Amino acid sequence: GVQTCALPIWIIYSRRVGHDDSATFRKLSNFVTQKGGLPPMWNDDFIQKLARSNPQETGGCVDRLAVHDGQLSLYGWAYLKPRKEPADAVITLAIPPSGPAKILNVAFPSQARPDVATFIRNPDARDTGWVADIAAPLPEPGTVLRCFAYDADSGNTYPLVGDRTL
Repeated sequence: GVQTCALPIWIIYSRRVGHDDSATFRKLSNFVTQKGGLPPMWNDDFIQKLARSNPQETGGCVDRLAVHDGQLSLYGWAYLKPRKEPADAVITLAIPPSGPAKILNVAFPSQARPDVATFIRNPDARDTGWVADIAAPLPEPGTVLRCFAYDADSGNTYPLVGDRTL
């Protein structure tokens, strides 16, 4: 259906067209997440394995968490070392103190991060910045927010440094 096609379409859009209007692109990516437009391979089994994983290779960083007007926002950058380019998507999981993990948001790197390009020493790493806006209801206290860089070509995920506990 339309919902299972939404995420791959946005990944293709972000790769081919780019997105200079990051505010509009953030609204669209939040719409995709809220409508449940996740690909079928991101089923509950995938989510629970991801929540328990402890891979050694990282894919970026969660720089900041902010709460404003009942909305939580995570800011960071995501880079795919094997492909030497920005991640295709950033998956944000909520891992509660008890109960199953769930996907809270899927964001798409689109913001300029010249600091990251300098750090990585690759000008192609410039547009690795992302923002994940998470609307109410917010997860329960004690929930860990963990983000992953996603490689759509391989299906691999890479954790981002900087888990946040609510």
